Amino acid sequence: MSTAPDGTTLGRCPLCRVAIPAEQLVIEYSPETGWPQMLASCRRCDEVVGPV
Repeated sequence: MSTAPDGTTLGRCPLCRVAIPAEQLVIEYSPETGWPQMLASCRRCDEVVGPV
């Protein structure tokens, strides 16, 4: 589940720079070391990316 409220963005696609809405979140996880990570689907690129 996303920690971002509905209607907000997760960040921008690193490939095409389009804003990625929170509802496009695919997975959110916390690795053993480092910061929590998320992957989301970019509608424009049709790729799963890590929003920046």
